[in-house]
Amino acid sequence: MTGGGIYNGYSEVHARYAVISENKSSDNSSSSSYYDNHGGGIWSFGELFLRDVLVERNYANGDGGGIYQSSTSDGCFLTDVQIRDNESKRN
Repeated sequence: MTGGGIYNGYSEVHARYAVISENKSSDNSSSSSYYDNHGGGIWSFGELFLRDVLVERNYANGDGGGIYQSSTSDGCFLTDVQIRDNESKRN
């Protein structure tokens, strides 16, 4: 499972005045896919536009406790965004 709160697969996501909190991206499977269990709050392979958003207390069993944004995506644009108290098992 990826993207506990928001999963963005190759599209465009806009969020404003939102709270993304207390989500979890993990499972008990033995999946070997690199993309599994990342992005406790948000997992994004597309464009991500956040304004006036709080991302807090999310957990990922892989990378990106708060936000996992792919390096192959078109970008992540943050304005007045707070990212705090998130946790990931790897990075």
